[in-house]
Amino acid sequence: MMMEHHTRLEKFLEGTEYPTTKANLVIYAERYGIEHQISQRLLQLPERKFDTPTEVLSALGLVRSTSAKDSVESHRGSSNYDRNIPQGGKGGHS
Repeated sequence: MMMEHHTRLEKFLEGTEYPTTKANLVIYAERYGIEHQISQRLLQLPERKFDTPTEVLSALGLVRSTSAKDSVESHRGSSNYDRNIPQGGKGGHS
């Protein structure tokens, strides 16, 4: 993945509320017009719950799994896990 796409992916993930799932991330990316390369990377995620942006990046092989526990703790406890679309994203559309 090119560095520019990696940076955009990180920004997208930081704007997503957690915990979330692969399905939520893919739907959110499509809804907000995230570029195709990033959407394709999200489709490679395993079917599971993700508690932080770092966990998503780790699952994609973009960070070492030992660092998956350090990330945005403020995302923990969000009630958006069961919703179709994660709230609070920084997408380009409103």
